[in-house]
Amino acid sequence: MKKNEQSDLKGTVKVAQGQQTLFMQNKNFHTYFILFMLAHKILVAIVVPLRMAFEDNPIISMVVLDFYLDVVFFIEIIMTFNTPIYDKNSK
Repeated sequence: MKKNEQSDLKGTVKVAQGQQTLFMQNKNFHTYFILFMLAHKILVAIVVPLRMAFEDNPIISMVVLDFYLDVVFFIEIIMTFNTPIYDKNSK
């Protein structure tokens, strides 16, 4: 067991306070990030079908846009998996 971890009688490991790696939902940053991702999802919903229908050879700016969107959605996956979900008792 590492120095910064404590164990209780049931054998589960608790992380010591001060090491919070989760993104809390009640912060303004999380709200703004959700709006940011909504704008990107609308962009993808419009651009991707148009590109598939009318574009034969992609131009470099569209390739850069695709790479940017991939990075943004990868960051969203990381944030989603590190955001806690609370029940009615705030646990």
